[in-house]
Amino acid sequence: MLDYSLLTKDFNYKFGDFICNYEIYDNEIILFNCGKEFARIPYTEENEKDVLNVMKEQIRSLLKIKDDVLKNMESYDFKVEIYTFFTISWLILSIICFLKKNNSIGIYLGIAALGNTLLTIGNNLKLKLNDNILDDLEKHELFLEYEVEINRYIKDNNVLQDFRQSNTININDIHRLDYEDVEHLVEIARDYQYKVK
Repeated sequence: MLDYSLLTKDFNYKFGDFICNYEIYDNEIILFNCGKEFARIPYTEENEKDVLNVMKEQIRSLLKIKDDVLKNMESYDFKVEIYTFFTISWLILSIICFLKKNNSIGIYLGIAALGNTLLTIGNNLKLKLNDNILDDLEKHELFLEYEVEINRYIKDNNVLQDFRQSNTININDIHRLDYEDVEHLVEIARDYQYKVK
């Protein structure tokens, strides 16, 4: 799971408090945020359930403000278009000024174009990050919607018995899968549920 706290300041979780995933090692649950360990708690089934519930709540919290996040992304998209327009315009004017031997104005316009280029790059990076986070959110949302059906299929068919102790998957396992993988699991689980009925 990506750190959704980077997406909006309206989110309940602060950067660094967000549980992206965890690992169980040496009777401890090691919590990670953006690949960095930020906490360790003793392993018990109850503690693991609590961590999983926190992870699910993180997703549900963001889903409540998803529309605001999408509007925010539209504003970044608009800013990128405006900055790109002014960058190109000022760059063209700068070249014209240099050709007409008006170097001082050309330098100022060139500096303005450079500044706008940096703003455009920054907003493009924010758009890409937000896009990745929203894709990840959709993947986790899809899993949560069909978690029971997916795990029923996995248990009934002993799909994971050779790979792990638990014959289920949880929200922590989803960060290893692509959206298409989760979508495929949902399709298989739906087909299975339909056949069982």
